[in-house]
Amino acid sequence: MSCTLVIPTRNDTTNLKRLLEQAFHMKCFARAIVVDDASDSPLSPELCLLERPDWVHLTRHENRKGAGAARNLGLQFVETSHLLFFDSDDLLTPEIPHLLADLDGREFDFCIFKHNDSRVSAAGSWGQTRWDEALWRHAGVAVGALRPVSPSSAPTLARTANYPWNKIYRTDFLRDNGLRCSETLVHNDILLHWASFIRARDILSSDRIAAIHHVGLKSGRLTDHSGPERLAVFNILRDVLNTEIPGDRNFFAAFLGFASYLFGWIRGVIAPSQQPALDAQIRQFLLAALSPGDYRNLTVSDPVLALRINLQLAETRRAGAGTS
Repeated sequence: MSCTLVIPTRNDTTNLKRLLEQAFHMKCFARAIVVDDASDSPLSPELCLLERPDWVHLTRHENRKGAGAARNLGLQFVETSHLLFFDSDDLLTPEIPHLLADLDGREFDFCIFKHNDSRVSAAGSWGQTRWDEALWRHAGVAVGALRPVSPSSAPTLARTANYPWNKIYRTDFLRDNGLRCSETLVHNDILLHWASFIRARDILSSDRIAAIHHVGLKSGRLTDHSGPERLAVFNILRDVLNTEIPGDRNFFAAFLGFASYLFGWIRGVIAPSQQPALDAQIRQFLLAALSPGDYRNLTVSDPVLALRINLQLAETRRAGAGTS
């Protein structure tokens, strides 16, 4: 198999050069495609990788569009059978060449692999967050350099953090299904993550920790945004629901659980001035997504989630009454 590295970046030359040098010397990627999302100082191939500028294909957005749009643009230039989206401030580990070797000759739509989270490292350990690791265990794939993910386990694994860079994709799987990132500044990875799990027929998993994800606290990160741009998430969630979810509804319940937790997270970061609009959107989304029959089924299959959603509906109803 042949794999391309697709890297969105903005004003991150130092980390980008570090990643490109690392990936180049691993000799397991046919090429790197770098999408400059309107950096203040435009990048050049020579600046990206002095040793082999021809190994890097560089393209650019003249206006800032976000990492999702950058990944979509990068996908257009991929000529290999497989690809890996990656962030410029993260790092690969020596496991990635071994994982690509394991995958050579295998048929799959995508392979999800484990990563190290910098917050876990800061606590003196190594690996994923407890939440993600628990979901891998519950899905029955916590151990194994390469193993298939069953249809019954896929919805559980889909509830892990919605990252684009922990999956090696078959290029034609993305193209044939029209799978893309949302072109928003925030929450742009949700649609690709969930639609990939929903549409895929052959998913593999690997317990190889093949990436190091840096979670920074510096101001200005997109994850710190607290304005009305956060409300774009509701259109993205609707796009996921409009994906052809399998009839067994396992994905539907898993996705509702993810959305419910996400609403709580957004409540913690959004500006107070945006709270009424957020409450209205939460209520509208839940009422539209859940029919009475869906809710009755949920009370049986996942009573804890049903209770949480009921409490969120009550909370948003009280909030709406308080602003009327």
